[in-house]
Amino acid sequence: SFWFDPGSSQAVAPAGTTGRGEVGMRQTLCQRHVPFAHEEVRGVWRDRPWGRIGVVTDPLLDLARLSGVPAAVAAAQDATDAILADRGRREIQASTSAAALLAGARASAELAGQRWLPGAVRLSAALLELAPLIRRSPGQFLAQAHLISARDLVVEEKLGAIVQSAERVQELCRMLTRRTKASAIVVAAVAHAEVVLADPFAAGDESRQSGGDGWVSGSSVVALAVEHAVLIDAGLDPRAALVPEAGHLPVSVYRQRLVDYSSGSVSGVRNWLLHCCDAVVTGAEQSPLTPITRFRPNQEKRP
Repeated sequence: SFWFDPGSSQAVAPAGTTGRGEVGMRQTLCQRHVPFAHEEVRGVWRDRPWGRIGVVTDPLLDLARLSGVPAAVAAAQDATDAILADRGRREIQASTSAAALLAGARASAELAGQRWLPGAVRLSAALLELAPLIRRSPGQFLAQAHLISARDLVVEEKLGAIVQSAERVQELCRMLTRRTKASAIVVAAVAHAEVVLADPFAAGDESRQSGGDGWVSGSSVVALAVEHAVLIDAGLDPRAALVPEAGHLPVSVYRQRLVDYSSGSVSGVRNWLLHCCDAVVTGAEQSPLTPITRFRPNQEKRP
């Protein structure tokens, strides 16, 4: 197993080991390229000029250009602007943020399981303080988020410890620390899915042992916090007045969109990105601030 060095973006093996029994090595996160191992998604770039020579300059931007995604991102940004800018909401009271964060915690627990509610509330309360870490030291953010949310549910020595998928987490950290011209909504969506699928704290294993399917578990609490933190850090929701977590409900739709993303197909990844854009719109609609008009390009809920 690994834990995060609080002074860096590193995953550090226990003293004298690499986490695999070997001696004297440290495994550093954030050394690999952006986390798109899916063959069909890579196909999006194959016909581009840089694809022919094996160079992808901004893969997240390519995902942001998938059919329907630019319009969905624009709708989500319009919704947040209507709450935070057009109505002069730049100064938001702490009580409003607290109400939105509590609503987000409840939605997170509904997605992950009610036993995660206390941890989700604690994590939401710390989100504004933790958010600056998400693009600068994402490993630290993940460790702290798990430590806060899983306390009393996981044995102490496993709190904040990466116990599986270290390579995928490394790629996720690399993605979050790289510059991109893609909207923060797209960055947040991809990061969210990658945390759930990597399940670095093995919460999915625990879910399966208790009768769940492993897709929606305690990792979802951390993943939802990652998504919201990216939006906060990017200035889309600087005072955490939105409730994007609620936009992922119901659980059946959330699970299906994660399955879509995990397929690696272009349509599957697109479906997930559109779902996350809708979640941001819903988060604006459910903000404790004055209700706004819906900003969906298609008013009907996507199946």
